[in-house]
Amino acid sequence: MSNKPSKEPDAFIGLAEKTAKAIEGNQKPLLSAVVILFLAGATYGLVETYQKMQEEKSIEKLYQAEAPLNKKIEGLEKSAFEALKDKKGDDVDTAAIRDEAVQLSDIEQELASLAAFARSDAGSKAAARGGIRAAALYSKYGQSDQALSLLQDISKSYDKGSFYYGPIKMSLGTLFVEKGDLESAIAQFQDILNAPASAYLHADTKLRMGMAYQKSGDLTNAKRFYTEVKEQDADGEVGRLATQYLRLLTLKERG
Repeated sequence: MSNKPSKEPDAFIGLAEKTAKAIEGNQKPLLSAVVILFLAGATYGLVETYQKMQEEKSIEKLYQAEAPLNKKIEGLEKSAFEALKDKKGDDVDTAAIRDEAVQLSDIEQELASLAAFARSDAGSKAAARGGIRAAALYSKYGQSDQALSLLQDISKSYDKGSFYYGPIKMSLGTLFVEKGDLESAIAQFQDILNAPASAYLHADTKLRMGMAYQKSGDLTNAKRFYTEVKEQDADGEVGRLATQYLRLLTLKERG
């Protein structure tokens, strides 16, 4: 057996020295990479914090715009309810009172403030909520053009990945149906179906698509969408409605 020392330790040591020198030589680039990664993480955290702060500010502004509107509506409804109750006792139609107690002229200023907030903060969750509500009130009081203008303005600030993209498009589509512009309504509904983030609205959207097609006279597409909803939401309320509409449509075709 040879007493000659093995070269393997020397080779190992040599490799270790080379590695150490390589690390030493690249220390600055490595440190730079670490710093860049740290700064990137810190920047992301700052952006996330900033966005959260902005959203909180928007929520506060929504409250400031919506609170006077709510107070005005509640006050008018309460006054109307008490006046009728004095005349008719407890036998009062609460729903009818709510429909008749408030006129557009009563809340026009407060409603305009809510719409202005939705436009100024478009892109935030709070603005989407405020805009949808303001548009619904405008529509309720026969101001569909103002409702459409508001929703079209704010819709530009929400992409297909936004949770509020679907509800805004749904409101727009419904307004177009009310105006008789079925082609535009169907286009809005199709935008929802093309947005994966709005999947939670797809069944309801397909039902509305079917209704819009039926109203336009395109019974083939109407039945197609009713059938899809019936199969997609077999045990749900939307599915049951689709089944009813499909049955009525079939009966109507038979004469």
